[in-house]
Amino acid sequence: MNPFLKLMDQRIDQLFSDHRILNWNPIKKSIFVFAFFIFIKILWILWKGVIYFTPEYHPFIHLPAMLYQLRIELIEIGVAFALIILGFFCIDQRKFYHIAPYFTVQIFGLAQLYDAYMSGIFSASTIVNAACYLFVGLILFNSRIIFSVIVSVSIVSGIIGHLTLQNQLVYAPLFNFENIGQPYYRNSLWLGTMGYFCFPVLFISLYLLNMIIKQWREREMYIAHLVQFDSLTGVYNRRKLTELLLQMDDVQHHAIIMLDLDNFKQVNDRYGHLIGDQVLITVANTIQENIRGTDILGRYGGEEFLMILKNTDEKTARMIAQRCIRALSEIDHRLAKNTTFKVTGSMGIAFIRNDTKVTEALNAADIALYQAKAQGRNRICFAENFAE
Repeated sequence: MNPFLKLMDQRIDQLFSDHRILNWNPIKKSIFVFAFFIFIKILWILWKGVIYFTPEYHPFIHLPAMLYQLRIELIEIGVAFALIILGFFCIDQRKFYHIAPYFTVQIFGLAQLYDAYMSGIFSASTIVNAACYLFVGLILFNSRIIFSVIVSVSIVSGIIGHLTLQNQLVYAPLFNFENIGQPYYRNSLWLGTMGYFCFPVLFISLYLLNMIIKQWREREMYIAHLVQFDSLTGVYNRRKLTELLLQMDDVQHHAIIMLDLDNFKQVNDRYGHLIGDQVLITVANTIQENIRGTDILGRYGGEEFLMILKNTDEKTARMIAQRCIRALSEIDHRLAKNTTFKVTGSMGIAFIRNDTKVTEALNAADIALYQAKAQGRNRICFAENFAE
């Protein structure tokens, strides 16, 4: 394959590899804007084709102005294609990330302003399209970039509007209003033209809005998941565990079980962190399978897990803890095809009562955990004064 075509193919794949527009870098967003720009110009060219090959419309249009605008549009499409290709080559060039959006929105805004002048600076299509362009721009770029084009476009459109009101510029030089007549909306060509240039842009803008809202919701759900869950094991993280514990200050008969894997540092040192991560995942899944549906499991630290057993007495807490300890000791963690190893765990248990603060029970469970390790590991210890 030609190196140029191969590079372009790679860039196109890179451009569309992430469908989330919110995640696109400024160059990708600029490419999208120029593609949208070309789409708008094609709409204009198709409209001109219909007008040109429909003689009954000719009295309502200034054909020389239309053909002149067509030449301008063909040049604009060529420039936009060139900028898109340039964008493909610069898609990863961070030095252009700051300037590209400003350049893009200025080119887009001023070019659309020329079309607005030709079709009527105060026409319905101009107003609707301007609102849509502003909306799309605010979605893609930050407000400072959009305000920059608002300033330049407002100045130029203000000048055009002033000169038009002073009769120094012809209003909507594309149309022959003497033949269109008053009011304009009674002329089918004028009304159809306004709708033709309003609805496609409006539809794309609404489609983009729907897509962005969907992506925002997905992002919010993802962030909410990150806030609550451990990314490795999929159980609650320490932040969420703390939140749940603080809600239990005045609730009786809740057991706190602190679990720490025995000699886990040796697993990482001997077999590597990837194997260690797999052990943590397996341990989390095993514990989840051996506690009740109402119980809460989370990763409290590196190799520490915390269980909150709701409405649980000492007998039930001991039974669940022993079941988990036994299940952990029976796991054969696979290292190679015919090589396995075992990892045990130690537990400390304390209870939350009316007269017990969560922080006190948590500290007591931690002390009991260290006692279990001191007594030989792979065992359970209840905190002093916290057993029922």
